[in-house]
Amino acid sequence: QISFGAFYNFFTIYETEHGMSLQMTSYLWSFGVICEILMLYFQAPLLKNNLLTIIKFCVTITTLRWFLLYLYPDSLGITFLTQSIHAFSFGLYHSAVIIYLYSLYENKKFFQLLALLLTNVAYSQQADTNFQVNSTLNPTCE
Repeated sequence: QISFGAFYNFFTIYETEHGMSLQMTSYLWSFGVICEILMLYFQAPLLKNNLLTIIKFCVTITTLRWFLLYLYPDSLGITFLTQSIHAFSFGLYHSAVIIYLYSLYENKKFFQLLALLLTNVAYSQQADTNFQVNSTLNPTCE
């Protein structure tokens, strides 16, 4: 999901500019990661259902997440709620998409290589974007 690029780059800035302390923002990041890990651990029964339905649900709930974060950036309770949605909007979504795409390909080895390549490209682009944003915000960090 492309929407995560902006989120990863600007969530801390967005929340601190709306009055959230940097320490609380760190707790929010940690909470989101913990929710994602729990989802990854317990998701197996969910992934036995219709994968396209799961993917659509995750995209819908991600939209709700961004909308709530936009409307209530200074509400600690709602921000924790939006971070808990990370379990669905990233954790469950990612697994469902990978399994769905894997089921489409007859040549499973080709899919595994393609997935590895695309993952490396995506992470490289994200790292480059993070470097560009950090360099722009703080020119001395190069």
